[in-house]
Amino acid sequence: MKPRLAVPDALAFLPLMRGFERPDATVELVRDSPSRVALMLAGARNGIKCAVVSPIDYARHGGSYRIVPGIAVSSSVPSGTAVLRIRPDARSVRTMATDLSANAEIVLASILLAEKFPPAGGEHRIVTIHPVEDIAAATFERNDAILEYRPYPFAGEPEGFVLDLYAEWSDMTDLPFVSGFWALREQDGSKALVSELRLAMERGVMVRKEAARDTALVKSLPIDAAVSRAAAFDYRLDEEHLASVEEYFRLAFFHGILGDVPDLKFYDPDEWEE
Repeated sequence: MKPRLAVPDALAFLPLMRGFERPDATVELVRDSPSRVALMLAGARNGIKCAVVSPIDYARHGGSYRIVPGIAVSSSVPSGTAVLRIRPDARSVRTMATDLSANAEIVLASILLAEKFPPAGGEHRIVTIHPVEDIAAATFERNDAILEYRPYPFAGEPEGFVLDLYAEWSDMTDLPFVSGFWALREQDGSKALVSELRLAMERGVMVRKEAARDTALVKSLPIDAAVSRAAAFDYRLDEEHLASVEEYFRLAFFHGILGDVPDLKFYDPDEWEE
């Protein structure tokens, strides 16, 4: 039976998947929203032993997971993947609607609002989250802001004052925002699997523009927007990206979102026999 891997179903993660989309692939891919992928790995649901999870989902299971070195999904420029629409007449943001599909972006929005757009008078507080099932139906009647996680681009721009969260993070920290990396439990890894993940990423990055075009055609998306978004992401995990994850953890802890700052633990296949 092939190992089952879970990956967020979003254009940014396409290069991690593309290398496995071939007849002789040695793994089976399962796709879903970032939050549901995290739940699959946490509960080992559907036989999932390895998945691309966000930093916040890693932090919540840091004692159990190990990060596969060298591979991540990050961006420091506007991509339209995670945008925060703010009510035009809002003087501060106290409430935010979101559909809970992407945990990392919810925390990111909360951090950015607390750090860059604090309430008048300097009051320290985290925005109140209003969960909604259909983000398209969310309105400004009950919310100061609406967080939209857009896994794929679509025609038209959001109205009003809009913040691109990944670009805002980079502006604040001078670091790229890391939205996901491969994680597994130590006993579920192997040299062969790590090698496959790296090779798939390298293959996927080489053809990411073509993959974006193909996806746009299949999903009836604007082709130029899909190709532009594909170019907005990087797939390395080096010291700069790790520094960004650590800063994200630090700020999440400072604002009371995390109970502690987890260590970054990496999978070393040489320590385990296949």
